[in-house]
Amino acid sequence: MLHPEIENASFEFDRDSLQPTFRLQTGIPGASYAVEIASRLGMPKDITDHAADLVGKSERSLTKLIESLEKELATLRKDKAALESKLKKAGQLEEYYKSQSNKLEGEIEQIKKEQLDEIQQILYETRFEAERIVKKIKEKNASKDSVKQAHKFLREKENLLNRFRARQKSKADANILFEPGDSVEVVSLDAKGEIIDLIGNNRARVNLGNMVSTVELSDLRKIEGAAGKTKKIRRTGGLNELELPGPEVHLRGLTVDEAMEKIDKYLDSAMVSGLTQIYVIHGKGTGTLRKVIADYLRKQSAVKSFRLGDWNEGGAGVTVVQLR
Repeated sequence: MLHPEIENASFEFDRDSLQPTFRLQTGIPGASYAVEIASRLGMPKDITDHAADLVGKSERSLTKLIESLEKELATLRKDKAALESKLKKAGQLEEYYKSQSNKLEGEIEQIKKEQLDEIQQILYETRFEAERIVKKIKEKNASKDSVKQAHKFLREKENLLNRFRARQKSKADANILFEPGDSVEVVSLDAKGEIIDLIGNNRARVNLGNMVSTVELSDLRKIEGAAGKTKKIRRTGGLNELELPGPEVHLRGLTVDEAMEKIDKYLDSAMVSGLTQIYVIHGKGTGTLRKVIADYLRKQSAVKSFRLGDWNEGGAGVTVVQLR
């Protein structure tokens, strides 16, 4: 008869020593060891044999079943104890490797700090040299190519430190939650854009204006506002603030004359700032503006080649230009 509030149970019995272990085991009834105990205590064998014969066959079968279950339960307990021991050791190993990892990260951070100090010293010396070069260029009324090379030299050295700082900041921001629509900076590309969607737990697709890129979340830094089109780098030590153009110029909605004036000025700035690839965004429309721009680019000695954008760059609405 079953009852929802009653469960069968018994105390475990050690068959080898014929002693109770006082360990409660639920779900298994206890077996009778009366005949075995009587034999152990010295009762004559003919009496214990007769007592065993008096026990019914069904009861003997039940006793054997219970003994089998008890053995199985004992085996399971041993396996459980072994597993718990292994889990404990695994936990200890995890703690050890975690502490070693933290120690290693600390050493890495120290190395990075030393590298940063070295880069700052290089930057200081570079700025001093750049001032001297710019002053010399102005005094000698140097060519456009010389100005371009000087600006490129200064920009590369400045970016060496700026990118390192940005990566350090990105690592500190690694635990920030990102969502579609967030304005972010892709540190490795030094570009700003907007998250389109998240891919899994560690990547995102980002619209960079001229293209869509899939990047690691650890490579993103959250910023306020939309992605800027122009970056300003402030030089210290007497240099004027230098405005560097972004990699794209927008001509949609302009007349042909307005577009030609804007792209002409933009191309000069792009050359001086050392850009090697730019994106001319003219839209699709009737195609007139695209054709005029293509004719203009063919005549420019600074232009190495140009083509229409791929599907992920804006297609026929964008012309991708390679500069010399």
